[in-house]
Amino acid sequence: MTEPQSTSINKLHFSWIVVPTAVALASSVAGLSLAGTPWTLITSAEAARSATVPPPLATRALPDPLAPRIIVDLPSPGHTVRSPTAIRLRFEAVSGARVLPATLRVRYGALGLDVTSRVLERYRPTAGGIAVENAALPPGRHVFNVSIEDDRGRIGRQKMEISVDEGAGGGAQDRR
Repeated sequence: MTEPQSTSINKLHFSWIVVPTAVALASSVAGLSLAGTPWTLITSAEAARSATVPPPLATRALPDPLAPRIIVDLPSPGHTVRSPTAIRLRFEAVSGARVLPATLRVRYGALGLDVTSRVLERYRPTAGGIAVENAALPPGRHVFNVSIEDDRGRIGRQKMEISVDEGAGGGAQDRR
């Protein structure tokens, strides 16, 4: 005995909705389980390219005192870290303004390579900051320029330097 046609159409409709949803859910769970896995923030090739470019000329302009502040909590300024490393930034709004997390920008090195999307693929900033785990960087000194905007259009900027131990062994290859 064959099933009525409407039942097979319902099964088809059911699988068309449920299967993609199950795949999306499984992908989401898999992504969460990989949270402790090192990921590449900067590759060795990008670091080498950046090292060949002279640093940009420093500006003498004073920052806007009412712009949001970016405080580097980790890695501690002046300390050498091992790769992969944690990075923690705090954002502070000034004079009643609100920090807009969606305006976060992270640029690397003298070339100003925009690595914001690499960070945002794994972590979401809040108005209070961002905490990044297991960021793999090759050995050496790395300079990032971080910026964030507030709801009054003021842009806060902070240079962040990270020195990675030459013997860290966790050098960043293309693990993106």
